[in-house]
Amino acid sequence: MSEQEDPTSISDIWESARREFERLTGKQLQPTSAASLQGIRDTIAASRTSKDPDTEKAKAAGLRIVKCLQLLGGVASQAASLVFPPAGVCFSALSFLLDIPPKLHGFHAAVDSIFIEIEPTLVQFEMYRDIESKDAVHPDMILAINKVMISFVTLCAICIKFRDGGFLVRLKANLKKAMFDEAAIQDELAHFKDLIQTQKVIEGTWTIQQVIETKRSLRLVKDDTERILKLADDIKDKVGIMSSDQQKRRTEQTTKNYLEKIRNTLGISDNQVTSAISVCDNMWKSTVKGSGDWLNRMDEYVNWVKGEPPETSPLLLLTGDGGCGKSVITSVVYKNLDKRSSLTEETGRTLVQSAGRALVAYYAFSPTGKIDDDKTPAETALKCLCVQLAQQDAAYAKQLAESFKDNTDCAKDAPESFRDQTRDTKYFRDADCQQLWTDLKLGAPTQTATHFLLLDGIDNLPVNKLQELGDIFQGINEPPEADSRKETRSGARVLVCGSMQKLESLGEAPDGGSQFPTIDVGACNGDDIDKYIERELQNADLFQAANAQNRRLKEDVQAGLKSRAEGSFTQVRSDISMVKGIVESEMTEDDLKKALSATKKNAKATVTDDIASLEALPNNQKLIEEVNELLLWVDFGPYYYNVAELEALLLLRFEATSLKSLQEKLQGTYSKLLFVNQDGDVLLMDHVKEHVELAERAEKRASNERTISINITITNADTESIQRFFWDLGRFGAIDQFKFAPSGISADSSGFSPTQKKRIGINETDSHLIMLKTTFSLLFSSPTETTELVGPKLLAGLISHLSHLRTATEADELSAEDRRFVARNLLDVFHNPEHLENHWKSTELIGWTENQSEMDSVWGWLKDPVAISKLDSPRSEWLAAATEDWNPSRKLLTPFMTMLARRWLQDREWQPLRPCTTILNVLIMTSEDNRGLTDAVNLENDAYVSIKHDELDQIRPLLIEKASKWCKVALEVEETDFLWHLRLGETYSGCQQLEKAREEYGKAVQILQETEASGKEIDKNELRDLFLRMGRLSIETEQLGYYEQALQLDPDNIETRYRILKNQISSCTVEEQAARVREALTIGDGLQPGSLEPILDLVVEDYKDGSDLSIFAVFNAVISGASLIPECWPELLRCMDNAIEKAESEGRFDDLAILHLHKGIAASLCGKDYTSRSELEHWQECWTVAKENNIVQPDSAVTALLVGENSDSRSIFSILLMLAGDILSKYYFDQTRLLLEEDEQFYQNQIKQLERIATDQLPDGMSSWTKAKCYLASQYVLRDQLSQAQALFRWDMAAVFNILTDDDAGNDWLGYGTLAHILTHCGDYENAGIAYKLIPPAFLDQEVLTELLNIGDEGAAATQEIIRFYASNCPEEATPLMQVMALQSQVAKLSEQAAEEDSQHWQEIAKILQEFKDVLEVDWYLMCDSCEVRCGFNETFWSCGFCYCTHFCESCYQKLSAKQKPRPFVCSEAHDWFRLPVWDSKRFALACRGRLPGIESDGKIVVSASAEGEAISARKWLGYLCGKWDLNKEDWGFE
Repeated sequence: MSEQEDPTSISDIWESARREFERLTGKQLQPTSAASLQGIRDTIAASRTSKDPDTEKAKAAGLRIVKCLQLLGGVASQAASLVFPPAGVCFSALSFLLDIPPKLHGFHAAVDSIFIEIEPTLVQFEMYRDIESKDAVHPDMILAINKVMISFVTLCAICIKFRDGGFLVRLKANLKKAMFDEAAIQDELAHFKDLIQTQKVIEGTWTIQQVIETKRSLRLVKDDTERILKLADDIKDKVGIMSSDQQKRRTEQTTKNYLEKIRNTLGISDNQVTSAISVCDNMWKSTVKGSGDWLNRMDEYVNWVKGEPPETSPLLLLTGDGGCGKSVITSVVYKNLDKRSSLTEETGRTLVQSAGRALVAYYAFSPTGKIDDDKTPAETALKCLCVQLAQQDAAYAKQLAESFKDNTDCAKDAPESFRDQTRDTKYFRDADCQQLWTDLKLGAPTQTATHFLLLDGIDNLPVNKLQELGDIFQGINEPPEADSRKETRSGARVLVCGSMQKLESLGEAPDGGSQFPTIDVGACNGDDIDKYIERELQNADLFQAANAQNRRLKEDVQAGLKSRAEGSFTQVRSDISMVKGIVESEMTEDDLKKALSATKKNAKATVTDDIASLEALPNNQKLIEEVNELLLWVDFGPYYYNVAELEALLLLRFEATSLKSLQEKLQGTYSKLLFVNQDGDVLLMDHVKEHVELAERAEKRASNERTISINITITNADTESIQRFFWDLGRFGAIDQFKFAPSGISADSSGFSPTQKKRIGINETDSHLIMLKTTFSLLFSSPTETTELVGPKLLAGLISHLSHLRTATEADELSAEDRRFVARNLLDVFHNPEHLENHWKSTELIGWTENQSEMDSVWGWLKDPVAISKLDSPRSEWLAAATEDWNPSRKLLTPFMTMLARRWLQDREWQPLRPCTTILNVLIMTSEDNRGLTDAVNLENDAYVSIKHDELDQIRPLLIEKASKWCKVALEVEETDFLWHLRLGETYSGCQQLEKAREEYGKAVQILQETEASGKEIDKNELRDLFLRMGRLSIETEQLGYYEQALQLDPDNIETRYRILKNQISSCTVEEQAARVREALTIGDGLQPGSLEPILDLVVEDYKDGSDLSIFAVFNAVISGASLIPECWPELLRCMDNAIEKAESEGRFDDLAILHLHKGIAASLCGKDYTSRSELEHWQECWTVAKENNIVQPDSAVTALLVGENSDSRSIFSILLMLAGDILSKYYFDQTRLLLEEDEQFYQNQIKQLERIATDQLPDGMSSWTKAKCYLASQYVLRDQLSQAQALFRWDMAAVFNILTDDDAGNDWLGYGTLAHILTHCGDYENAGIAYKLIPPAFLDQEVLTELLNIGDEGAAATQEIIRFYASNCPEEATPLMQVMALQSQVAKLSEQAAEEDSQHWQEIAKILQEFKDVLEVDWYLMCDSCEVRCGFNETFWSCGFCYCTHFCESCYQKLSAKQKPRPFVCSEAHDWFRLPVWDSKRFALACRGRLPGIESDGKIVVSASAEGEAISARKWLGYLCGKWDLNKEDWGFE
């Protein structure tokens, strides 16, 4: 309840509650009579007559709540006189809640959920019926009980308000979930929980006192108190008050959750961010070593990086003509500033570095103009930059995520102005660049960080977006005010890359030119040109012979190439190609010199010559046709196309393939006009577009116009001859009709006749018509591999062609025949859905099923009188019926939707999500023309509403249900069958609605069982598979029941046996694993090793699913178990070898990488006696395959309606890259440990392998931690190269200090934990142990409490009183958190009673307890990586000095020391270990205060082994660490 005042009496708070109830519901609370109370009981019982167990449970819960409220009312009424009895008011509120309108019959289930949630806690109050005298109840308890009852009344009011919220409520698929998602209901349930906790603490104290007085059993009370608090916590968990962040605070999952929230709120997928970085990485990998070193000589760059002097502009422009290497230089800047990467010597950092902590983000703008291009490129760029920064800075991620609001965070009844300011998904979707810059704090980094933002390819931005960014840059470039404390203009430094013409528009100086510092790359990159020429000549094997003549020629060629280059790498490539041609043609040195000294033509003239040279080729007719076909798709096509797609389009058009591949032609004949970019797309070379586009179709017609003129000259002919000539001529025309041989002349699709000389050129309208005809041709033909390759883009571009041709005017307008052709074929697409059915695989990109504007384009043609003037009767009648329908678009699409309905729910061939999503998209789209989704899907009698996509997350189950109802009507299904429910279950499963999926599978099971019971035969395999599906969708503890039912149906089924094996094997010992494997393979009377092959296939399939990361352990357990069975071990190895060979031959690279990873593990167990390849070879193969195939795939929006637009998950290759990298890095590290002094060359090779993995292995989350990086640092330390080890972690060290100084004590555990890891891998074991001991575990006893509350002699009396209370009132069995809460309650009570001179002592104690409570809520602990036991308060634990975050208890450490390896791949007996300090009460109390035992001596911190004596602050110790790491402690304010 939101109270606006602080009531001074119970009467006041009840009156406030009454007013709040009336405000929320518009209803007045009245006391409830005995008759009315019985009516409430009857209502609860009557509306819950179902025999369903959940309904029965809810009815019982509701009746017990009534009973408990009545009992509590008796206690609550002991307070001051009230106008209404508390119980009566509660019953009045409950009666309003139970008055559910008939239309909302589903709301009963939601109310049931409330009953079930709160009943367990309220039932605990039944203890009051045993109290002989309620007058003896403590007044504090009476007040607490009244507040609990008031919270119940307010909860009823909010639920009533939700119920009466309008039509949107009726669309909720799961009202229970929807109601708990309401922010107001969540808040009140949280309030209810807090009141319960407060009341129970008071009750516990009071009850214990009563128990002591009456000598009753103390244990019963302690158990009861713990049970009450546990149940109260369960309520909080169930209603979602505890966020996932709070539940997972012990791990870096917290930061990952922040990142996920940021991405989802901004609408940016992980793939988009990864793609941006991949562009930069690929660019950087193509550079020559030392590229960009000349930047160190540029004051503009050096000042920009260092931010010195203070007036330096934070914006730097990189300009230059195309091809001068601007993008390459930008990638070099990125790699040099990004201090997370561990660059090798070959590609080390060579540019000047910033002094502080640099957070670097990069984005490259792509050309626009295609359908799938980003429509808001500038906004997307800023969002991607934001996510990249958040990945690098935990404090920034936390700050940003907490500033965002979920869609449900804003109360529905909040003022409109408040909702408009809510920074949620909708806000950021509509935000402009300035809003994003401000709200995402791109120019306001945390603490000592600097944001380096690199924007490449800004030429590709539309003018308006360029101007928006220019306004932002103007703002950050403004100098600080005179009285400003800021030393620099902005916390961000921006590098913008583009042509000078575009960049000048960002801001013009008063004297002309740019007002920002500018570097002309083309004028400064001479050194890079030299290096590039050297490399390219070497790659082309030109002038590489080691003799004087070749050296002289090479020098001359290099000088000539550089002179002609004028800063352009493009010119260098072209000229080297020319030089290579001269050399291969065996021309003379003079020819070479002449070519290099020839005047270079400008780019436009060169293009003209290139086109002319192609047109002049002999027998060029087919070549020009092919070139024009390529040009029209590349230039005017609605999508980008790769080489394979264009080759397929040529085949569709000309129905023939060339003996020479298109790839070869693009590298040769067509290389002057077209090129393949780094994404594999074919694009036009610069200036080609303006030369090949023909302005008007009339221009082409004019060029094709044919005229015939005949001049007849008569010389020396007599009259008879002349007459005979004209007679024969007339006869030839009249009778033979001038039938010449060869017959006729016809023009092709480009407008040129076979006898005319063709030219290279395309017209836009002609191009769209040709592309449209190609699309229709594909659609009306049978599907082939070729059509499936290009079909998706062709069908998705259909509307684009229609729109352009529809708007063509004057000379470009289509003829009547062409218009009729378009309309006739377009109508056929919708009238005969079998065409789309045949090409279903190609329909994944079509947008006219969800975009009404695209349907409007369709209707533009189908309503064109000329276009539809000659339709046949059936088509004409059907079109008329659709046009006259109240919903024309839905009517037009109904045949298509009906086909999809059949394919979705009555057929198994297609996957279910796409047809379901397509039907829903159509229903939602057609609900926007004043008819709601409700009518479209045949809801009851609700009014029409329009569903917003922002609300789809909450109503997806409802949408699927209503779509299935529409299908049921469309398909005229009276009774659904087994297949119907099976397909619905698959649909729910595909969109992660697991409960609904199990429900539908259960219905399918019931149908099969009823069919069998009726005497009909069923396919028991279907029933078995259903149980397997239900098991896979269940939690681990419930899976086995389903699998056992499947096993009863088919004892020999391998999948069933595998599922049981997978459920049980991971938690077993090695011997037990062998027993489980043997059990799974024992079929009939004996062991069947051959069954390992299908089990292997099932494991690999589960692996590729990606949702179950435990499969790595499962696979290893199967291998481990099989290794102990002599009959199975050779068979498993043989099966793995065969599977590897098969996967490699079939190009299944995901299978191949998985199998190599685990075959390596198997090889490590068996040695070379059983396998021909070593474990290292297999792991290297896994790494290579995963790295080569870990390509970012674009997100698919096909099923976004059901599975979400940002449901990104890590690819299987990225997971395998992490796993293989971890195993390989440990292997290489252990190898170097064995060879430190024996083989220096081998050692260096191993180090390079570690460096390669540390550089290439994908970082997990934001921290950039990899095991390879940790092993590499440890290896440096072993070689006494501490500075190199520290260099690896310097960026991470600064990030840790930021966490520890971010004014959020709640994440200090993460900072100290990470610090401990860093210090461990840098060999500083002593300080690593100190860092571990600055994170207190959840522990409390009297000795610790005494140390914690030691506030000096003056407060000793208060301290002793609390300690006595702890000793007598806090049970040992209670958790430390419960004990502290009881202490807080007692301190609050004593503080109110204390004299004024003692109040400060109680305040200090209260502060200490609150800080300690915050520590306990973290519940941090160390766990043994072998036996998984937690480290106790005074127990010894060991930490590995080399393996990342690896700890063993004393027992497991002793086993490891004795070479009894506890787990495979978990550490090694050969590693160095160090003992962590053991806790004692003094050290524990110091850690809670942020201090540690030690002294400062001669500038060094000396930490005491004992906590006795002096203590220093953690901040002083952190300052000491800064000195050891050459970091400035003043940056973080350390002592």
